[in-house]
Amino acid sequence: MKRLTFVGALIGLVSVMLVGVAAAEPLAPRQLVAPLNGAAEVPSVETDAVGMAVITTIPAAGVVCAEVIVSDSDTIVASHIHQGAAGTNGGVVVSLGAFETHNAVCVEVDPRVAGHIGANPSAFYVNVHTEAFPGGEVRGQLRVPRPGQFYSLGATLTGANEVPAVESDGIGFANVVIHRQTGIVCSVVVADDIEPAFASHVHAGAAGENGPAVISLGAVDGSAFACQVVDNAVINSIIDPPSFEAFYVNVHTDAYPGGELRGQLADVSERDNAIALLTGGAEVPPVDSAGVGLGAVFVDHDAGALCWSLIASGIGEATGAHIHEAPVGENGGVVVFFDPFDGFDAGCQYLDAETLEHLTADWSGFYINIHTEAVPSGELRGQLTAL
Repeated sequence: MKRLTFVGALIGLVSVMLVGVAAAEPLAPRQLVAPLNGAAEVPSVETDAVGMAVITTIPAAGVVCAEVIVSDSDTIVASHIHQGAAGTNGGVVVSLGAFETHNAVCVEVDPRVAGHIGANPSAFYVNVHTEAFPGGEVRGQLRVPRPGQFYSLGATLTGANEVPAVESDGIGFANVVIHRQTGIVCSVVVADDIEPAFASHVHAGAAGENGPAVISLGAVDGSAFACQVVDNAVINSIIDPPSFEAFYVNVHTDAYPGGELRGQLADVSERDNAIALLTGGAEVPPVDSAGVGLGAVFVDHDAGALCWSLIASGIGEATGAHIHEAPVGENGGVVVFFDPFDGFDAGCQYLDAETLEHLTADWSGFYINIHTEAVPSGELRGQLTAL
């Protein structure tokens, strides 16, 4: 793999691997990963719960963004980044909040804290606290995702990819992240413009072929987030040697029980990816806002689709969000419309080929703008940067 990229959600884990910046730079953005299980707790706990956290540190802006997925745990009451090496417990340095299964949040922190986490990730861990295990039910040491350890795969989901093809207005994407050592596999499935799906899976089968399900990704009602431990034989069949394209994600609905949306898995770094840090200071003119966010988008030219993941914290509900065309320091017209959302949003839409080519020819000529009731013209903005 050339690099590891998470889009939302992992959009999403809606987050994105920040590449092209030397790790030695003290203020360089970094993305870190922590597989989460009970065995990593100190002392260890017996639980079926597993998860994964993707942490993006942006020291220059004093921002830490997190996407965390945990499955099969007791009620989650809090989650944090703690300081402490493996085998030791330590104090909280960043609070990530309570959640059910999926959490996406950006937090303003002391830039030195963000810098320390990024520079020495193994000295920090993510801990998820539950009612049954208030000291922590699942934990994982932060680390830089290395090729051969973590695999990030994605698929754009359409009816045209089904075998045989189906006529559906639906569209979506799936991201699947594999940690080889623990066997933890976490997934995000987003499906727009279809009825709730009763199941989704990773199947074995090349493009144009149908095959058996090998990993269940769960029911999908707009989106689905899940983590599980998968048998090594299944993982090895996907990644050793890399044979991603011989597997596909399939979303099954009552209307199309054989599958309404499908897409072959591929290394997500091969997509046209872009990211934007969202702040009030980037607005024109600047806005005094306590909010902060992160936006990630990718384009699949073959499917004619743009997909996205947005995190926005500290602003309340967003009344609208868009991609606008204009360079830094200027305002411009809307090119892509997103739905209103509260904290997190992920989705896909079909766009004409000319628009997609225009966007990807120079992402830096476009920005994401998030509008609120408090600031209708835009409270958080960020220029897109190609990855």
